[in-house]
Amino acid sequence: MREGDGRLDEPQNAVPFSDRRKHLRVREAFPEVCRLLAPLMGEIRQGRVSDFALSHIVHDHMPDMPGIDLDILVIAIRRYCLRKSPN
Repeated sequence: MREGDGRLDEPQNAVPFSDRRKHLRVREAFPEVCRLLAPLMGEIRQGRVSDFALSHIVHDHMPDMPGIDLDILVIAIRRYCLRKSPN
């Protein structure tokens, strides 16, 4: 422990921390997809836009995105919209 500041020093033999997050491509694309789908947020909240339609919209703007990543993005966007719901 360092004197005075109450913090622990890192041990001499510390193993470097590896990033365990998954779907990094999806994480990088999420803000762009949010901007892309911003006009539809109200419709998404009300369940008026299907996941199939959202996947096609995202795929049209990101044709290199694998299908599984599209599915993950659509689910994440729907959850995000529901959390941001004014209700």
